[in-house]
Parts: sequence; structure tokens; C-alpha cells
Amino acid sequence: MFYIFWYHFIILFKVGAKMLKIISLILSFVTVISMAAEGIPYAFRPTLEVDVNSYLGEVSSRASGYLYGVAENGVPDSAVVESLDVSSISQKVIDGLQHPIGDVDHVAPMLDNCDYITVYMQDCFDTWYYCHQEIMDIRATGNYDSMEFVRERFLPQVKEATEKLVQTDYQDRLVYCLYNETDNAVWFGTPSPDGTWLMFDDAARLRFYEAWKVTYDLVRSIDPDAMIGGPGYCDYNYDENKEFLEYCLKNDCMPDIMIYHELGEFSSYYWQDHVDEYRELEDDLGISDLPIIVTEYGTMYECGAPADMNTLLQLKIQVLMQMLHIGVLQTTLTTQSPTITALTLTGGFSVGMLIWKGIFSMQKSLILHILTLKMRLNMVTTDSITNISTVFLQ
Repeated sequence: MFYIFWYHFIILFKVGAKMLKIISLILSFVTVISMAAEGIPYAFRPTLEVDVNSYLGEVSSRASGYLYGVAENGVPDSAVVESLDVSSISQKVIDGLQHPIGDVDHVAPMLDNCDYITVYMQDCFDTWYYCHQEIMDIRATGNYDSMEFVRERFLPQVKEATEKLVQTDYQDRLVYCLYNETDNAVWFGTPSPDGTWLMFDDAARLRFYEAWKVTYDLVRSIDPDAMIGGPGYCDYNYDENKEFLEYCLKNDCMPDIMIYHELGEFSSYYWQDHVDEYRELEDDLGISDLPIIVTEYGTMYECGAPADMNTLLQLKIQVLMQMLHIGVLQTTLTTQSPTITALTLTGGFSVGMLIWKGIFSMQKSLILHILTLKMRLNMVTTDSITNISTVFLQ
């Protein structure tokens, strides 16, 4: 019996040894192939050539903007704000309580070169989301009425603020953002069947549209020339935007500026798709192209993971190229891993050499060591393109 057991043990040992050898060979092969594949991009360091005779249009600062980018008059220094040539900025309404800084009337003296000064009207309230706990307490009693809340708590403050804003010397550049991220459903949402969350369903959207209409009419009655922006949803949603615009067409309350946020999951990857789709929607509805202000983008996850910001960095690099009359790079720098060590610029006016060193990939952090481009009249550096929170699209 012992010999039979010993015989089987030896057979199994030999089989196991052969399997280990096979596995070892397979792993070695995979390792060699992987190392070779990883080395390919570094063996071939490409030079990207761009013809500067090809450009998209006039120099603009449309990608230079901020959400609460100016804290107070003089913070940051006025020279910094002027050099950035801010296109659009979003601040709190006059005497707002949402933040201890950023009152639009305090910072306006620093914004002489700013095209669009957006004011968040709901920032009159001091909590986030605006009066959240107060509303939830009223909801718990079963007596919450969204329009009653709007009329009694919000509209009086809208009226007071608009009467002040219309008298300012920057009134012609103001954008009244009436509502901010109402699709989170706190103000207008419908309780879920189990009562654990609020839905921005059909009924909720109708309640929002009613509030939009009365708020829109109030602002317009005080400031007939007001630029009004909305709907201000927290992410881009084609169907919701379509329904909103259809309501506005029927009820004479069309916004002058389209405002939405790009705070959805992976929204940065679909940025241009959203713009193109929205423009098609305007064409389908017979609406003239509205200026678009994306007042907020970059989720907390993206901001905390440098590799996931690569797509947004690429957008900013593309805008830089447009500003320099070079045109948008057609090469997608974020898809694969070659290290671009030099960008050769050919044709057109005299420029310096743009040196990039880093790995442009979705999986690895982008390390931008040098980004300097000299033009005939001025120099553009990373400071003017990488620190933006608002993107304005004509």
C-alpha cells in the first residue's frame, strides 16, 4: 500500500514539475512581450509638425474664466486678472451669503476686460444646497410647496438684488444665472416611492419650469436688457435641455445664455460631442445659436486624479493653439503612450520651440515641464491656460 501511494506521489510530482515549467515559460514569454511593447514608444520618439499657416480664427480668451476666481478687490492682484484677459467669471450675487468672499459688486472693479460676469442668484442663501435642511424639514411635515417657497423666500431676494444690479456700471455684461443645479431635486424634486430620495422627474421639471418663468419675468421687468442664463443643470442632458428649451419657446422665457455644467461621470471625454449635439438641437428647434457658458466642470474625482485630468489639459492645449493662430492639434495626445519630446512649428510667423516632456496617456500622469511659446508681440505661458474653471464657447 505504501509503495502504491509513493508511486502516485512521484507521478504527481513529475506532472506538477512539468506544469510549473510550462507556466514559467508562459510567464517569461508574456513578460518579454510586455517589455518589448512598453519599449516601443520610447524607441520611436516622434516629432509632431504643425503648420502655423493654418488657423481657426481670431485670437480669443474664451477659455479663460473662473468660478469664484476673484475673492475680493485686489485678491488676486489686478495685474494677474488683467493679464489673463478673463472672458467669463461666475460670482455670488450682491450681498449673497453662500460664501464669505466673491461678492460680484466687490470684485467688479477688477473685471473691466471681462466679457460675461455671471451672478448666481441662489447664492443669496447661506447653506448648500440652498436651504437644504430647512426644505427637508418642511417636506417631513408633508406641507412643502415649491412654488410657495420660491415666491416667499427666493423672489423677494431676486427683486432686491436685481434692483441693485441694474444700476451698476457693469450691468451690460451681467448674466443672471437664475437657478443653479436644480436637477439635484432639493427644491423641486418628487419624493421616491420609498421616501429615501428625491427624483427630478417629469413633475419635478414642470415645477422648475414654472419657477423659471416667474423668476425670469421678474428679472426682465426690472432689467429689460438683462442677459439671463440657464438652466444651469449640474451635467449635460440632451433630453432635459430639449424639454427646457421647448418650454421656453412656448412661454416666452428663452435664456440669452445657455448655461450647464460638465460634472457628470467622464463628461470631459464627451465635451465636444455635447456642444455639437446641443448646436444640432438648436437647429432642430429653430433657435439661433446661444452663447454657451460651462460655468463648472471637473469632478472631485477628476481633480484628485491627475491622470484623469489629461483630457481637460488637452482641451486647454488646443485652446492655446487656437489663441496662437496655430489651429487645433488633430493628433489625440491622450490615447496612447509615446513621450513627445519636441513639437516642430513650420510656416507662418517666427515662434520659439514648444518643448513637451511627459507621458500623454489615460493611465499615467501628464508631466508638463515646459510650455513656452513666443509670438511676435507677446509670450503665452501655462499660467494663462491651465488655471481655468469656466469655459466660454461662442
